[in-house]
Amino acid sequence: MNVTTYYRFSKHEQAEGTSIQRQREDCTEYAARNGWIITEELIDEARSAFTGANREIGSALYGFEEEVRLGLRHGSILLVERVDRLSREGYDETSDFVKLCMRNGVTIAVVDGSEYYEAGTRLDVLQVIKLLIKAEVAHEESVKKSQRGKRRYDLDRATARATGAAMGKNLPGWLEVGPDGKARVRGDRDAVVRRVFQLADDGVGSLQIVQTVNREFEPWQPLNGSKAAKWNRSRITRLLSDRQVTGEYQPRSKVNGKSVANGDPWPDHLPRIIAQDQFDRVRDAASARQTPAGKRSTVVGNLFAGKLSCVHCGSWMLFERKRPAGSQYQNGKYVLKHDEAILRCSNERFGKVCTNTATVSYFGFEKAMLDTCLHLALDDRSFADRENLGLMMSKLAEARRTHDIAETSARSLWTSFARRPSDMAETIAHEAEAEAKRLVGEIEMLSEEVTRASGKADAEAHMSRINGYREFLYDPDLEVRARHRNKVAVALRSIIREITFDNQRVARVALVGNTQVFSILKGKPSWRFNLHKASKDSTPAELAVERRLKEAA
Repeated sequence: MNVTTYYRFSKHEQAEGTSIQRQREDCTEYAARNGWIITEELIDEARSAFTGANREIGSALYGFEEEVRLGLRHGSILLVERVDRLSREGYDETSDFVKLCMRNGVTIAVVDGSEYYEAGTRLDVLQVIKLLIKAEVAHEESVKKSQRGKRRYDLDRATARATGAAMGKNLPGWLEVGPDGKARVRGDRDAVVRRVFQLADDGVGSLQIVQTVNREFEPWQPLNGSKAAKWNRSRITRLLSDRQVTGEYQPRSKVNGKSVANGDPWPDHLPRIIAQDQFDRVRDAASARQTPAGKRSTVVGNLFAGKLSCVHCGSWMLFERKRPAGSQYQNGKYVLKHDEAILRCSNERFGKVCTNTATVSYFGFEKAMLDTCLHLALDDRSFADRENLGLMMSKLAEARRTHDIAETSARSLWTSFARRPSDMAETIAHEAEAEAKRLVGEIEMLSEEVTRASGKADAEAHMSRINGYREFLYDPDLEVRARHRNKVAVALRSIIREITFDNQRVARVALVGNTQVFSILKGKPSWRFNLHKASKDSTPAELAVERRLKEAA
C-alpha cells in the first residue's frame, strides 16, 4: 500500500525552524506503529491553508488532489500530522477534501487523535462532529491571528508614514535601521550602488559591471551572518530595476498568500542614492536592449538547472547560449539544427578564484544524459492517459460492484432451486449466472483498458515510447518543445542528486541515494557504478529511483 505524507507551513520565516522536521518525525513514528512504509513525501513551504494557497495550482497538495480526482491515487493513504495541515478554511472546505479522497479510494490518516477516514466508507456521526470541531477551531484561530496581524500592520504603517520610520527590518542590502528607527545607509554601500548605476549609465554591460564591482569592492556581508556572496548578473539586474535606490518605498501586504502592492508608493521615505533622471535613463536603456518577448523565452534550455556544479570550487555551472538554432557557419555551408550552448564554472567565468577553465558542449552532454537515464526519469506514470484513467477506473469499480451483486443473486437462486426445484427457478438462476460470467469478461476488458491508460508497458515498449518522446524535445514548434522539455526537466531533477564537472571535462553524475554513479566524457558515458542496494533508511525519492531501476533492468 502506498503511503504519502503531507507536510506544510505557512510563512517563509518558518523555513528556518523545525516545523517540517517535527511533522516528519510524528508521521514516520505513526507509520511505523501501523506497519506502513512511507513511499512519498509532499511538502508545501510558505503556503497558507487559511487562504487556500496550499490547494492552488503549483502546490504539492493541488497536484495530489488532481490525481485523486482522476483516480490515480486509488488504494493509497494520505498521512498528515493534523487535519489543519490540509485546510484551515473551515468545516465545509475541509470535509469536502476528506470526502473527495474517501470517494476516490484514498484513506486519510491523521496522527493527532489517530483519526482514520477510510476509503470507500462514509463519515459516521462521531467523525463528522470531531472534524467539524477541529476544522472550525483551526479556522477561527487563523481568523483571529489574521485580524490581529492586520491591525498591527495598519498601526505600524500609519506610524511609519507619519514619522519616517522604517517598516520593519526588511530593507534593501545597502540600508539598515538606525537608532531613531529610520532607514539609513549601511556603511559605505551607497558607493557600490552609485558605481553600478554610473557604469550602466555609461553603457557598460552587466557582465563587465559584475567584474568591475567584484574587483573594486568587498562582497556585502548579509545581516544573518551567512557567507558574503560576490556580485553576479542577476543581483546587478535586480539592483538596476529597484526603485528603492531613488528613496521610494512601496508598502506591500499579503493577498491570498502573495505579496502585492498596498496603496501608492511613498516618495523619499528612504535615503535617496540615485537621482530619478539617472534611474530613468538606465531603465530606458535596458528596455531598449531587451529582445522582444516571444515564444523562445518559454523553451527550457538547460534540463539540469540547479543540479550542475564545479567539483573544484563548488560553484554552479553557468549555461551559456552561443548560437541559436538556424544559425549558419563555415560561410553558410552548414546550419545549426539546435541551439549551441556550453557549460562552464560560474566562478571562473566571472573572474573569481577557480582553476576549472574547461568548457563542456551542453547538447553533447544532454544527449549522453538522456541516453543514460531518461528511461529512469520517465516511468509508466509519465505516460498515463489521465483524462481517461479516472473514467476507466470508475467504470471498472462499477462493473465489479455489479458483478458481486449478480454473483450473490445467482448463488441465492441456485440455493433456492436446490431446496425447491422448478423450471422457472432454474431458468432464472442460469440467467443470473450468465450475467455474472458476462460481467467477468467486461471486468477483464476494463482492467486491460485501465492498464493501458495507466501507462504500463514492458521494457521494450517503454524504450520505444521513450525514443519517440525524445523527438519532441527538439520539435520545431517551440510550444511543443517547451512543454516536453519542461516535463523531462522536472522528471530528471527528481532522480538526480548532483552532477559535478572537473577541469578535464568529465561530468560525474550521482542519482538520489547514490543508487547509481556514472561519468560522462565527450558526450558519452565512460564508466558506471551500480550501487543499487535497498535500505530501510532510504528516502521516498531514493525508493522511487530504486523502483525505476528495477523496472528498467
